[in-house]
Amino acid sequence: MIKKIEEKDGFTLIELLAVIVILGILMIIAVPQVTKYIENSKKDTYADTAKAYINSARYMLLNDEFETCTLPEDGGAPIYIPLKAIYLEQGGEKSPYSKLIDLTNSFIKVEKPSAREKYKYSIFITDQQRNGTKVITNETELTRAAIFKKGTPATTTHGRYCAEEKPTDTDKGK
Repeated sequence: MIKKIEEKDGFTLIELLAVIVILGILMIIAVPQVTKYIENSKKDTYADTAKAYINSARYMLLNDEFETCTLPEDGGAPIYIPLKAIYLEQGGEKSPYSKLIDLTNSFIKVEKPSAREKYKYSIFITDQQRNGTKVITNETELTRAAIFKKGTPATTTHGRYCAEEKPTDTDKGK
């Protein structure tokens, strides 16, 4: 008599171990890359939020929407506008790190070095955990490289600090 070999369904132990080893290797490679991608996305979003604050401040200054603040004179002292005085249509309250932005200690610096030069806008932005820019950063340099986790506070603000309160909806004509 001829014995028939029965076919068994399923995997052998060696096959299962091979799959587990391959998945482990993929995880070792993938997790750091995904983590880096997420961190870069957060930094890009933070830089975009900072640019939105600068653009809003620029618009508000050009339209005389600050009662106590005007554009600086040619070669004069710069002005500093706290972020709490700047109106954003949406967003800007929280950093990408899920912490509230420190609207009181974060500010925009506006200066006009000379009559031949354009106004220069810079920002220092930080959240409750000190994530943000380490120093006052020019708007042209606002990239993910300018954003740090656990940055240190800016050190100098020599000039006129203005616009203590954020405009209300009635001030904005709404």
